[in-house]
Amino acid sequence: MPDNKWDEDKELIFDFEVPDHRQMYNVLYNVRYSVDYPFYNLYVKYNLLDSAGRELNQKLQGMDLMDSKTGKPFGKGVGGVYDFRVLALPSYVFPYSGKYKLKVRQYMRQNPLPQIYSFGLRVEKAGA
Repeated sequence: MPDNKWDEDKELIFDFEVPDHRQMYNVLYNVRYSVDYPFYNLYVKYNLLDSAGRELNQKLQGMDLMDSKTGKPFGKGVGGVYDFRVLALPSYVFPYSGKYKLKVRQYMRQNPLPQIYSFGLRVEKAGA
């Protein structure tokens, strides 16, 4: 993220391939953030598209980055920067093998959203 800020107009686009549609997959967000992030949670809105651009799924998701009572950050960190992996789509079965696209936008009240260093995606076989 430029200057560690996520602008609400900045749509993150992740392209990935699913080799076996009979397999269940976990789709995870990788969030890198600062302990100076002004909220304990983060809301994002995603759209999952197939290779033809058809929308398969969309959702507004909330995730806690810090404990709401203690303020303790979740994940692993060094020097005030934390990496946290969040399960976005657990045990998801894609309709067919092939290429997919996930588009993600931040959906918070503050714009730009400060102290978000990066936001990534990981797709892995469920149970792996």
